[in-house]
Amino acid sequence: MKKIITILLFIVVIPTMIFASFMNLSVGTNYSSTEAYDGADINIGSVKIGPEVRANLSFIEVGLKSQYFSEKLGTESKLAISGDVNFLIDLSFLQLGLGISSDPYCVIFNEDGSTSTYPEESVDDWFMESCLNWRLSAGITLGHLRLIGDYTVPTTFQFDDEDTSNILPDSWENGKVSISFLYSIF
Repeated sequence: MKKIITILLFIVVIPTMIFASFMNLSVGTNYSSTEAYDGADINIGSVKIGPEVRANLSFIEVGLKSQYFSEKLGTESKLAISGDVNFLIDLSFLQLGLGISSDPYCVIFNEDGSTSTYPEESVDDWFMESCLNWRLSAGITLGHLRLIGDYTVPTTFQFDDEDTSNILPDSWENGKVSISFLYSIF
């Protein structure tokens, strides 16, 4: 039995070590839904577009994505930036990931030329008061091009909470869909 388990481990681990890139830096664009995905069609009016950067070292990937959009209530514009950390299974051309992300931090460009942030506290305070989001991703790599789809589900757990009873979402059906098109620099 030990031989069979050892052989199975080698079958899984060796291809990962041979084919997976140890370091990767990718840049591109993302298309993110701002409404929960209900299993039917995605409302194109709720899709926001923005730049994205991803860097991975072995099986850990860190990403930053942002969306720039105009508010429906008036003429101010908003730049929303959010970050995520994923744990990847990277098999040459196929990647599967499970990770966490934070709520977006927004920079608001007001009509009078001034800027403000939402929330108004510092970035450190914002992160600790931000809610945890669970993120499941799957992607394919063809040469230097990467196509990644992810499903992000919010929770009410904040990073500064001592009570971890709400670390899992109330409903896994409240997730949002995102698709990223990236180019791997190395």
